[in-house]
Order: sequence, then C-alpha cells, then structure tokens
Amino acid sequence: LLDVNGVGYGVFITGRDASALSGRRDRVKLFTYLQVREDAMQLYGFLKKDDLHVFQLLLGVNGIGPKAALGMLSALSANDIRFAVLAGDAKAIARAPGIGPKTAQKMISSICRRLSTVLWQKAQKARYRQVPPDRYRMKRYRHWWRWAILVARR
Repeated sequence: LLDVNGVGYGVFITGRDASALSGRRDRVKLFTYLQVREDAMQLYGFLKKDDLHVFQLLLGVNGIGPKAALGMLSALSANDIRFAVLAGDAKAIARAPGIGPKTAQKMISSICRRLSTVLWQKAQKARYRQVPPDRYRMKRYRHWWRWAILVARR
C-alpha cells in the first residue's frame, strides 16, 4: 500500500523491489505503469526506470500479462532479460515462474528486433553526446560531419 498525501494506492511491485523497500519509512520514488481494463485499474510500480521499460516491452508479447511480467522481473533483472533475449537463451527466460519454453521462444522472437533497435538508438545518442572536439581537432577536421563520422567508426 502506497500512501500519497493521505490517499492509499495499491501498487503491485516485484519481489526484488519489495525486499528493497521492507523496513523503509522514508520517501521512495516509484516509476509506475497504470493498466486500465474494463473491470479494474491496476498500478504497477518499479524502483528503476529500466525495469519499467522492460516491463512495458514484456507486455507487448502475446501471452504475457502483467503478472507474468512481474514474475519475470522478480526472477531475473532487466539486464538479464535483455541479454537472454538478444542471445536467444530460452532456458534462462524459462526459469521465471509461469514462463514455459514455448512462451520464452515467442518472447524472444517478438522482442528481439524491438530491443536491439532501442539499444542501437541509445548507443547512437550516447556516442554523439560526446564533448565537441578542441580547436586542434576542429582545424584538422574542418567540418563537423567529418568528426561525427570519425567518432562513429571508433
């Protein structure tokens, strides 16, 4: 139960987050996902934004609901899920409760392309966020695009 200015909200969290929050009485920042259905509105919370992104990716897979996605994030970290998907390791994914080998294969085939695209975009943004070159390099590479191509080749 999450208390926000006197209003209590029921938030579903992973087992890892529950153990991290046990005994804490201070303020906590949760990244939340609200699922709206015909019969219920359910709130899912995560301590890390990374876990929220992986949770949303898992919800996009046919046959994986929010409870199964929470179970996966309780059994495996977000990075473990990413590495298992990109490596095609269905056995590692099937270790999560409620996920069998067929569902793991389905998850790998549907998430792999989206996940690799997202990771590629993040890598490209990080690569071009570098500090602009000093004056010596600017004289050597007069055009900015030449410097960008040089950085991309590294």
